[in-house]
Amino acid sequence: MEITKEEYSARLDRFELQKRTVKRLWNVGEQTVKLLQLLVKIKQPHNILEIGASNGYSIFHLYSASEAFQAEIETIESDVERYNLACENLKGLERLTIHFGKAEYVVPTLKNSYDFVFLDANKSDYKNYLALLKTKLKKGALLVADNILSHEKTVAEYLNELSKDQSFTSITIPIEAGLEITLYEPKVES
Repeated sequence: MEITKEEYSARLDRFELQKRTVKRLWNVGEQTVKLLQLLVKIKQPHNILEIGASNGYSIFHLYSASEAFQAEIETIESDVERYNLACENLKGLERLTIHFGKAEYVVPTLKNSYDFVFLDANKSDYKNYLALLKTKLKKGALLVADNILSHEKTVAEYLNELSKDQSFTSITIPIEAGLEITLYEPKVES
């Protein structure tokens, strides 16, 4: 289903209302959304995965950015209240699957390989997510992690793992909470 301008606007209004009235929603900022949408439009991925749906705000924007090339999208949320909000907010989006559960249990069950992944869940688990995702990433995949500057100490192990593994090339983008944008290019052993 293509999102009409009216539908897009109505969903944004709902997200804005929830941002003001619902506690424990951790939505990305406007500049982060714009950068994520730009990256998706440039990359044109076939399969997108988000870990940490919250109420569905960021994945909604990734969905709308991928309409021209019809990417299949999956998101994971472990908090039942946020999961229910995401299900309601994202109802009717045909290329989207919302998984309930902890990423460490859900990711191993996923059947797809991904060429775009957005991490915005438990920051202390980013390192664990990276280990799980390595077998699920396509060559040339983009991995984008949020809160790199706002949770600098918490994500230090994740950044250390990225720097130790030659399959990853990474850069920190200092907008809002900070994004780590990583390209996955596994080295071919000779």
